[in-house]
Amino acid sequence: MSETPPSITIGLLGCGTVGTGILELIRRRQWHEYWVRVNRAFVRDPARPRLLPVPVECTDRVEQIVTDPDIDVVIDVLPDPGTAYGPVRQALENRKHVISANWQLLATHGDELEQFAREQGVAFLYEAAMTGSVPFAHIAQRWTRVSPIRAFLGIPHGVERLWGLPESRSDDGASESEQMMRFGIAPSARTEHEWERSVAWVILIGRWAAGTWISREHIRIRKNTPKDHRVIELARAHGYALCPAFLWEDHTTWQRALVEWMAVPDRCPLAHLSPYEAGLLVWYEDIGPQLYTGLGGGALPAAAAVLADLLRIVQRDWSFTRALSWHPHRDDQAQDAYFLVLHVAHQSDNIHACVTHLQDHAISVQHVHVNTHPASPGFEIVIVTERVPDATMRTVVHSLEKHPGVHTVDAFRIPDILTWSPERVYHKQWTPAEIAHAVSSG
Repeated sequence: MSETPPSITIGLLGCGTVGTGILELIRRRQWHEYWVRVNRAFVRDPARPRLLPVPVECTDRVEQIVTDPDIDVVIDVLPDPGTAYGPVRQALENRKHVISANWQLLATHGDELEQFAREQGVAFLYEAAMTGSVPFAHIAQRWTRVSPIRAFLGIPHGVERLWGLPESRSDDGASESEQMMRFGIAPSARTEHEWERSVAWVILIGRWAAGTWISREHIRIRKNTPKDHRVIELARAHGYALCPAFLWEDHTTWQRALVEWMAVPDRCPLAHLSPYEAGLLVWYEDIGPQLYTGLGGGALPAAAAVLADLLRIVQRDWSFTRALSWHPHRDDQAQDAYFLVLHVAHQSDNIHACVTHLQDHAISVQHVHVNTHPASPGFEIVIVTERVPDATMRTVVHSLEKHPGVHTVDAFRIPDILTWSPERVYHKQWTPAEIAHAVSSG
Protein backbone atom coordinates (compact mmCIF):
# COMPACT_ATOMS: atom_id res chain seq x y z
CA MET A 1 0.00 0.00 0.00
CA SER A 2 1.29 3.47 -0.93
CA GLU A 3 2.42 5.82 1.82
CA THR A 4 -0.23 8.25 3.07
CA PRO A 5 0.68 11.87 2.18
CA PRO A 6 0.91 14.41 5.00
CA SER A 7 -2.39 16.12 5.81
CA ILE A 8 -3.21 19.39 4.08
CA THR A 9 -6.05 21.93 4.27
CA ILE A 10 -7.46 23.54 1.15
CA GLY A 11 -9.87 26.37 0.40
CA LEU A 12 -11.86 26.66 -2.83
CA LEU A 13 -12.43 29.87 -4.77
CA GLY A 14 -15.61 28.78 -6.51
CA CYS A 15 -17.72 25.67 -6.12
CA GLY A 16 -19.42 25.25 -9.49
CA THR A 17 -18.81 22.54 -12.08
CA VAL A 18 -15.05 22.10 -11.54
CA GLY A 19 -15.19 22.80 -7.80
CA THR A 20 -17.83 20.11 -7.34
CA GLY A 21 -15.71 17.80 -9.52
CA ILE A 22 -12.77 18.31 -7.13
CA LEU A 23 -14.93 17.36 -4.17
CA GLU A 24 -16.24 14.32 -6.04
CA LEU A 25 -12.74 13.01 -6.78
CA ILE A 26 -11.69 13.59 -3.17
CA ARG A 27 -14.72 11.53 -2.11
CA ARG A 28 -13.99 8.75 -4.63
CA ARG A 29 -10.39 8.46 -3.42
CA GLN A 30 -11.57 8.83 0.20
CA TRP A 31 -8.88 11.41 0.73
CA HIS A 32 -11.14 13.54 2.95
CA GLU A 33 -11.09 10.74 5.50
CA TYR A 34 -7.38 10.85 6.22
CA TRP A 35 -5.31 13.60 4.57
CA VAL A 36 -7.26 16.27 2.64
CA ARG A 37 -9.41 18.70 4.60
CA VAL A 38 -11.60 21.06 2.57
CA ASN A 39 -11.94 23.96 4.96
CA ARG A 40 -14.19 26.38 3.12
CA ALA A 41 -15.50 27.37 -0.34
CA PHE A 42 -16.09 30.89 -1.63
CA VAL A 43 -19.44 31.18 -3.48
CA ARG A 44 -21.72 34.05 -4.43
CA ASP A 45 -24.75 32.79 -2.51
CA PRO A 46 -23.87 30.62 0.49
CA ALA A 47 -27.56 30.29 1.42
CA ARG A 48 -28.44 28.46 -1.78
CA PRO A 49 -28.94 24.72 -1.17
CA ARG A 50 -26.12 22.61 -2.63
CA LEU A 51 -25.74 18.87 -2.85
CA LEU A 52 -21.96 18.52 -2.48
CA PRO A 53 -20.04 15.20 -2.50
CA VAL A 54 -18.07 16.29 0.60
CA PRO A 55 -19.54 18.59 3.27
CA VAL A 56 -17.99 22.06 2.96
CA GLU A 57 -18.70 25.36 4.66
CA CYS A 58 -19.65 27.96 2.03
CA THR A 59 -18.99 31.68 2.43
CA ASP A 60 -19.34 34.83 0.34
CA ARG A 61 -16.43 36.47 2.17
CA VAL A 62 -13.28 35.71 0.20
CA GLU A 63 -11.02 36.89 3.05
CA GLN A 64 -12.17 33.92 5.11
CA ILE A 65 -10.22 31.77 2.65
CA VAL A 66 -7.23 33.81 1.52
CA THR A 67 -6.31 35.01 5.05
CA ASP A 68 -7.24 31.90 7.06
CA PRO A 69 -4.01 30.67 8.72
CA ASP A 70 -5.33 27.10 8.74
CA ILE A 71 -5.60 26.93 4.93
CA ASP A 72 -2.43 25.73 3.19
CA VAL A 73 -3.54 25.73 -0.46
CA VAL A 74 -6.04 27.96 -2.27
CA ILE A 75 -7.61 26.47 -5.40
CA ASP A 76 -8.99 28.93 -7.96
CA VAL A 77 -11.85 27.57 -10.07
CA LEU A 78 -13.71 30.85 -10.51
CA PRO A 79 -15.16 31.35 -14.02
CA ASP A 80 -14.38 35.09 -14.17
CA PRO A 81 -10.72 36.16 -14.41
CA GLY A 82 -11.59 39.64 -13.15
CA THR A 83 -13.09 38.20 -9.97
CA ALA A 84 -10.21 35.75 -9.49
CA TYR A 85 -7.20 38.07 -9.75
CA GLY A 86 -7.62 39.86 -6.41
CA PRO A 87 -8.18 36.74 -4.26
CA VAL A 88 -5.34 34.85 -5.97
CA ARG A 89 -2.96 37.76 -5.39
CA GLN A 90 -4.10 38.00 -1.74
CA ALA A 91 -3.54 34.28 -1.21
CA LEU A 92 0.02 34.59 -2.50
CA GLU A 93 0.59 37.65 -0.29
CA ASN A 94 -0.39 35.47 2.68
CA ARG A 95 2.14 32.83 1.53
CA LYS A 96 -0.40 30.24 0.53
CA HIS A 97 0.21 27.85 -2.34
CA VAL A 98 -2.16 28.50 -5.24
CA ILE A 99 -3.54 26.15 -7.90
CA SER A 100 -5.51 27.75 -10.73
CA ALA A 101 -7.69 26.28 -13.47
CA ASN A 102 -8.45 29.75 -14.83
CA TRP A 103 -6.84 29.98 -18.29
CA GLN A 104 -8.11 33.52 -18.86
CA LEU A 105 -6.52 34.77 -15.64
CA LEU A 106 -3.22 33.07 -16.43
CA ALA A 107 -3.04 34.28 -20.02
CA THR A 108 -3.37 37.87 -18.76
CA HIS A 109 -1.57 37.84 -15.39
CA GLY A 110 0.31 34.52 -15.29
CA ASP A 111 3.79 35.99 -15.67
CA GLU A 112 3.19 38.54 -12.89
CA LEU A 113 1.58 36.05 -10.49
CA GLU A 114 4.27 33.42 -11.04
CA GLN A 115 7.01 35.97 -10.38
CA PHE A 116 5.24 37.06 -7.19
CA ALA A 117 4.84 33.45 -6.03
CA ARG A 118 8.56 32.92 -6.57
CA GLU A 119 9.31 35.94 -4.38
CA GLN A 120 6.95 34.59 -1.71
CA GLY A 121 8.48 31.12 -1.83
CA VAL A 122 5.19 29.34 -2.55
CA ALA A 123 3.89 27.19 -5.39
CA PHE A 124 1.79 28.58 -8.23
CA LEU A 125 0.59 25.68 -10.42
CA TYR A 126 -1.90 25.61 -13.30
CA GLU A 127 -1.91 22.32 -15.20
CA ALA A 128 -5.74 22.32 -15.24
CA ALA A 129 -5.68 25.54 -17.28
CA MET A 130 -3.70 24.00 -20.14
CA THR A 131 -5.40 22.26 -23.09
CA GLY A 132 -8.47 21.52 -21.03
CA SER A 133 -6.60 19.22 -18.67
CA VAL A 134 -4.96 16.91 -21.22
CA PRO A 135 -2.46 15.29 -18.85
CA PHE A 136 0.93 16.13 -20.27
CA ALA A 137 2.44 19.19 -18.59
CA HIS A 138 4.26 17.63 -15.64
CA ILE A 139 5.56 14.80 -17.84
CA ALA A 140 6.76 17.25 -20.48
CA GLN A 141 8.49 19.43 -17.90
CA ARG A 142 10.53 16.46 -16.69
CA TRP A 143 11.48 15.41 -20.22
CA THR A 144 12.58 18.92 -21.21
CA ARG A 145 15.37 18.73 -18.64
CA VAL A 146 16.88 16.07 -20.89
CA SER A 147 15.57 16.93 -24.34
CA PRO A 148 14.33 20.46 -25.17
CA ILE A 149 10.98 20.95 -26.88
CA ARG A 150 11.35 22.38 -30.37
CA ALA A 151 7.67 22.60 -31.39
CA PHE A 152 4.13 21.74 -30.39
CA LEU A 153 0.92 21.65 -32.39
CA GLY A 154 -2.41 21.60 -30.56
CA ILE A 155 -6.02 21.00 -31.58
CA PRO A 156 -8.65 22.21 -29.07
CA HIS A 157 -11.94 20.39 -28.64
CA GLY A 158 -14.96 21.91 -30.36
CA VAL A 159 -18.06 20.96 -32.27
CA GLU A 160 -17.10 23.32 -35.11
CA ARG A 161 -14.84 20.56 -36.44
CA LEU A 162 -18.03 18.76 -37.51
CA TRP A 163 -18.94 21.31 -40.15
CA GLY A 164 -20.12 19.59 -43.31
CA LEU A 165 -19.42 16.11 -41.96
CA PRO A 166 -21.86 13.47 -40.70
CA GLU A 167 -21.66 13.04 -36.92
CA SER A 168 -20.90 9.54 -35.72
CA ARG A 169 -23.16 8.20 -33.01
CA SER A 170 -22.62 6.12 -29.88
CA ASP A 171 -24.32 2.79 -29.24
CA ASP A 172 -27.32 4.52 -27.68
CA GLY A 173 -27.71 6.87 -30.65
CA ALA A 174 -26.19 10.01 -29.12
CA SER A 175 -24.42 12.35 -31.55
CA GLU A 176 -20.90 13.58 -30.89
CA SER A 177 -22.15 17.00 -29.81
CA GLU A 178 -24.57 15.29 -27.41
CA GLN A 179 -21.69 13.21 -26.04
CA MET A 180 -19.75 16.44 -25.43
CA MET A 181 -22.60 17.64 -23.22
CA ARG A 182 -22.50 14.36 -21.28
CA PHE A 183 -18.83 14.95 -20.50
CA GLY A 184 -19.59 18.43 -19.18
CA ILE A 185 -18.20 20.15 -22.30
CA ALA A 186 -20.52 22.74 -23.82
CA PRO A 187 -20.27 22.55 -27.64
CA SER A 188 -19.98 25.95 -29.26
CA ALA A 189 -19.23 27.58 -32.57
CA ARG A 190 -15.92 29.36 -33.16
CA THR A 191 -16.49 32.56 -31.19
CA GLU A 192 -14.10 35.24 -30.00
CA HIS A 193 -13.98 33.36 -26.69
CA GLU A 194 -12.73 30.24 -28.47
CA TRP A 195 -9.95 32.14 -30.26
CA GLU A 196 -8.85 33.54 -26.91
CA ARG A 197 -8.77 30.04 -25.44
CA SER A 198 -6.30 28.90 -28.10
CA VAL A 199 -4.17 32.01 -27.52
CA ALA A 200 -4.13 31.26 -23.79
CA TRP A 201 -3.08 27.67 -24.37
CA VAL A 202 -0.15 28.78 -26.53
CA ILE A 203 0.96 31.11 -23.72
CA LEU A 204 0.60 28.52 -20.97
CA ILE A 205 2.07 25.53 -22.82
CA GLY A 206 4.91 27.72 -24.05
CA ARG A 207 5.74 28.60 -20.44
CA TRP A 208 5.33 25.15 -18.94
CA ALA A 209 6.96 23.07 -21.65
CA ALA A 210 9.26 25.47 -23.46
CA GLY A 211 10.34 27.79 -20.64
CA THR A 212 9.09 31.16 -21.86
CA TRP A 213 6.10 33.46 -21.31
CA ILE A 214 4.87 34.44 -24.76
CA SER A 215 3.32 37.88 -24.94
CA ARG A 216 0.10 38.31 -26.92
CA GLU A 217 1.74 40.58 -29.50
CA HIS A 218 4.05 37.71 -30.47
CA ILE A 219 1.13 35.40 -31.32
CA ARG A 220 -0.13 35.71 -34.89
CA ILE A 221 -3.86 35.10 -35.12
CA ARG A 222 -5.44 34.42 -38.53
CA LYS A 223 -9.20 33.94 -38.36
CA ASN A 224 -9.38 31.95 -41.57
CA THR A 225 -12.48 29.92 -40.71
CA PRO A 226 -13.55 27.86 -43.79
CA LYS A 227 -16.03 29.86 -45.86
CA ASP A 228 -18.47 26.97 -46.23
CA HIS A 229 -18.95 23.27 -45.49
CA ARG A 230 -17.80 22.29 -48.97
CA VAL A 231 -14.23 23.38 -48.21
CA ILE A 232 -14.00 20.92 -45.31
CA GLU A 233 -15.46 18.14 -47.45
CA LEU A 234 -12.87 18.79 -50.18
CA ALA A 235 -10.04 18.72 -47.67
CA ARG A 236 -11.20 15.33 -46.37
CA ALA A 237 -11.46 14.00 -49.90
CA HIS A 238 -7.83 15.00 -50.54
CA GLY A 239 -6.44 13.57 -47.30
CA TYR A 240 -6.51 16.56 -44.94
CA ALA A 241 -8.52 17.55 -41.87
CA LEU A 242 -9.14 21.27 -41.45
CA CYS A 243 -8.89 22.09 -37.74
CA PRO A 244 -8.64 25.17 -35.54
CA ALA A 245 -5.10 24.80 -34.20
CA PHE A 246 -2.25 26.50 -32.39
CA LEU A 247 1.44 26.11 -33.19
CA TRP A 248 4.63 27.03 -31.38
CA GLU A 249 8.04 26.42 -32.96
CA ASP A 250 11.57 27.11 -31.77
CA HIS A 251 14.17 27.47 -34.50
CA THR A 252 17.85 28.09 -33.87
CA THR A 253 17.49 31.84 -34.48
CA TRP A 254 13.75 32.54 -34.18
CA GLN A 255 10.49 31.37 -32.65
CA ARG A 256 6.91 31.60 -33.82
CA ALA A 257 3.45 31.19 -32.30
CA LEU A 258 0.34 30.90 -34.50
CA VAL A 259 -3.39 30.48 -33.92
CA GLU A 260 -5.44 29.69 -37.04
CA TRP A 261 -7.23 26.94 -38.95
CA MET A 262 -4.65 24.53 -40.42
CA ALA A 263 -4.66 21.54 -42.76
CA VAL A 264 -3.53 18.42 -40.91
CA PRO A 265 -2.64 15.39 -43.10
CA ASP A 266 -4.62 12.21 -42.49
CA ARG A 267 -1.42 10.38 -41.50
CA CYS A 268 -1.18 12.59 -38.40
CA PRO A 269 -3.16 11.31 -35.36
CA LEU A 270 -4.44 14.83 -34.67
CA ALA A 271 -6.53 14.58 -37.85
CA HIS A 272 -8.69 11.87 -36.29
CA LEU A 273 -9.70 13.39 -32.95
CA SER A 274 -13.35 13.37 -31.97
CA PRO A 275 -14.86 16.83 -31.47
CA TYR A 276 -14.93 16.35 -27.70
CA GLU A 277 -11.19 15.50 -27.64
CA ALA A 278 -8.21 17.82 -27.55
CA GLY A 279 -4.77 16.79 -28.73
CA LEU A 280 -1.21 18.02 -28.46
CA LEU A 281 1.71 16.81 -30.57
CA VAL A 282 5.04 17.76 -28.97
CA TRP A 283 8.41 17.52 -30.73
CA TYR A 284 11.39 16.89 -28.46
CA GLU A 285 14.80 17.61 -29.93
CA ASP A 286 16.30 14.21 -29.12
CA ILE A 287 13.18 12.05 -28.87
CA GLY A 288 10.92 13.12 -31.70
CA PRO A 289 7.15 13.65 -31.63
CA GLN A 290 5.02 12.54 -28.68
CA LEU A 291 1.21 12.64 -28.72
CA TYR A 292 -1.00 13.62 -25.77
CA THR A 293 -4.79 13.47 -26.03
CA GLY A 294 -7.75 13.76 -23.70
CA LEU A 295 -11.33 14.96 -23.38
CA GLY A 296 -10.14 18.55 -23.49
CA GLY A 297 -12.51 19.79 -20.84
CA GLY A 298 -15.24 18.84 -18.42
CA ALA A 299 -15.54 18.74 -14.65
CA LEU A 300 -13.64 15.58 -13.75
CA PRO A 301 -10.66 15.95 -16.14
CA ALA A 302 -10.08 19.49 -14.88
CA ALA A 303 -10.55 18.37 -11.27
CA ALA A 304 -8.04 15.55 -11.77
CA ALA A 305 -5.45 18.03 -13.04
CA VAL A 306 -6.03 20.26 -10.00
CA LEU A 307 -5.54 17.35 -7.61
CA ALA A 308 -2.42 16.23 -9.48
CA ASP A 309 -1.00 19.68 -8.76
CA LEU A 310 -2.08 19.33 -5.12
CA LEU A 311 -0.08 16.11 -4.85
CA ARG A 312 2.96 17.90 -6.25
CA ILE A 313 2.68 20.53 -3.52
CA VAL A 314 2.33 17.90 -0.80
CA GLN A 315 5.36 16.02 -2.16
CA ARG A 316 7.31 19.29 -2.61
CA ASP A 317 7.74 18.39 -6.26
CA TRP A 318 7.53 21.89 -7.70
CA SER A 319 9.98 24.56 -8.73
CA PHE A 320 10.20 27.54 -11.05
CA THR A 321 12.13 27.37 -14.29
CA ARG A 322 13.90 30.38 -15.73
CA ALA A 323 11.87 32.20 -18.39
CA LEU A 324 13.72 32.37 -21.70
CA SER A 325 13.82 35.30 -24.11
CA TRP A 326 11.58 35.41 -27.19
CA HIS A 327 12.91 35.95 -30.72
CA PRO A 328 9.97 36.46 -33.12
CA HIS A 329 10.40 35.26 -36.70
CA ARG A 330 10.13 37.34 -39.84
CA ASP A 331 7.60 36.48 -42.52
CA ASP A 332 10.36 35.36 -44.88
CA GLN A 333 11.95 32.88 -42.46
CA ALA A 334 9.42 30.15 -41.65
CA GLN A 335 8.04 28.12 -44.57
CA ASP A 336 5.08 25.75 -44.75
CA ALA A 337 3.13 24.02 -47.50
CA TYR A 338 -0.44 25.23 -48.07
CA PHE A 339 -3.78 23.67 -48.95
CA LEU A 340 -5.80 26.03 -51.17
CA VAL A 341 -9.41 25.87 -52.32
CA LEU A 342 -10.44 28.38 -55.01
CA HIS A 343 -13.96 28.89 -56.36
CA VAL A 344 -13.60 30.50 -59.80
CA ALA A 345 -15.90 31.59 -62.60
CA HIS A 346 -16.69 29.12 -65.35
CA GLN A 347 -14.20 30.37 -67.95
CA SER A 348 -11.24 28.02 -68.32
CA ASP A 349 -8.77 30.91 -68.61
CA ASN A 350 -9.48 31.71 -64.95
CA ILE A 351 -8.04 28.34 -63.96
CA HIS A 352 -4.94 28.97 -66.01
CA ALA A 353 -4.57 32.45 -64.51
CA CYS A 354 -4.68 31.09 -60.95
CA VAL A 355 -2.00 28.48 -61.55
CA THR A 356 0.16 30.96 -63.46
CA HIS A 357 -0.19 33.42 -60.58
CA LEU A 358 1.36 30.87 -58.21
CA GLN A 359 4.19 30.14 -60.64
CA ASP A 360 4.91 33.87 -61.02
CA HIS A 361 5.64 33.97 -57.30
CA ALA A 362 7.95 30.94 -57.55
CA ILE A 363 5.48 28.71 -55.69
CA SER A 364 5.87 25.06 -56.65
CA VAL A 365 2.69 23.01 -56.81
CA GLN A 366 2.65 19.35 -55.81
CA HIS A 367 -1.05 18.67 -56.50
CA VAL A 368 -3.89 20.29 -58.49
CA HIS A 369 -7.47 19.06 -58.85
CA VAL A 370 -10.22 20.83 -60.81
CA ASN A 371 -13.91 20.01 -60.54
CA THR A 372 -17.20 21.72 -61.35
CA HIS A 373 -18.77 23.27 -58.29
CA PRO A 374 -21.80 21.17 -57.24
CA ALA A 375 -23.94 24.01 -55.97
CA SER A 376 -23.14 27.07 -58.12
CA PRO A 377 -21.72 27.94 -61.55
CA GLY A 378 -17.98 27.71 -61.91
CA PHE A 379 -15.09 25.49 -60.92
CA GLU A 380 -13.50 24.57 -57.63
CA ILE A 381 -9.72 24.19 -57.69
CA VAL A 382 -7.82 22.32 -55.01
CA ILE A 383 -4.10 23.08 -54.86
CA VAL A 384 -1.43 21.73 -52.52
CA THR A 385 1.77 23.77 -52.69
CA GLU A 386 5.33 23.04 -51.70
CA ARG A 387 6.87 25.05 -48.83
CA VAL A 388 6.21 28.79 -49.09
CA PRO A 389 7.30 31.74 -46.90
CA ASP A 390 4.44 33.39 -45.00
CA ALA A 391 4.96 36.75 -46.70
CA THR A 392 4.77 35.23 -50.17
CA MET A 393 1.58 33.27 -49.50
CA ARG A 394 -0.10 36.29 -47.95
CA THR A 395 0.68 38.33 -51.08
CA VAL A 396 -0.60 35.58 -53.37
CA VAL A 397 -3.86 35.10 -51.49
CA HIS A 398 -4.50 38.83 -51.43
CA SER A 399 -3.92 39.06 -55.20
CA LEU A 400 -6.14 36.06 -55.97
CA GLU A 401 -8.96 37.54 -53.87
CA LYS A 402 -8.86 40.66 -56.06
CA HIS A 403 -8.88 38.67 -59.34
CA PRO A 404 -12.22 39.28 -61.11
CA GLY A 405 -12.61 35.60 -62.01
CA VAL A 406 -12.08 34.29 -58.46
CA HIS A 407 -15.15 34.14 -56.19
CA THR A 408 -13.52 32.85 -52.98
CA VAL A 409 -10.09 31.76 -51.72
CA ASP A 410 -9.47 29.51 -48.72
CA ALA A 411 -5.84 28.99 -47.65
CA PHE A 412 -4.71 26.69 -44.85
CA ARG A 413 -1.19 26.10 -43.61
CA ILE A 414 0.20 22.54 -43.57
CA PRO A 415 2.76 22.97 -40.74
CA ASP A 416 6.24 22.01 -41.86
CA ILE A 417 6.88 20.15 -38.62
CA LEU A 418 4.32 17.54 -39.74
CA THR A 419 6.90 16.42 -42.33
CA TRP A 420 9.11 15.32 -39.43
CA SER A 421 11.32 12.30 -40.11
CA PRO A 422 13.43 10.19 -37.70
CA GLU A 423 16.63 11.58 -39.22
CA ARG A 424 15.90 14.91 -37.55
CA VAL A 425 16.59 13.39 -34.15
CA TYR A 426 20.16 12.52 -35.04
CA HIS A 427 22.12 15.65 -35.86
CA LYS A 428 24.65 13.70 -37.92
CA GLN A 429 21.86 11.50 -39.31
CA TRP A 430 23.20 8.46 -37.48
CA THR A 431 20.95 5.49 -36.87
CA PRO A 432 20.65 4.03 -33.34
CA ALA A 433 22.82 1.11 -34.43
CA GLU A 434 25.56 3.47 -35.64
CA ILE A 435 25.42 5.41 -32.37
CA ALA A 436 25.72 2.18 -30.36
CA HIS A 437 28.68 1.10 -32.49
CA ALA A 438 30.40 4.47 -32.01
CA VAL A 439 29.94 4.27 -28.25
CA SER A 440 31.15 0.67 -27.99
CA SER A 441 34.22 1.39 -30.12
CA GLY A 442 35.27 4.12 -27.75
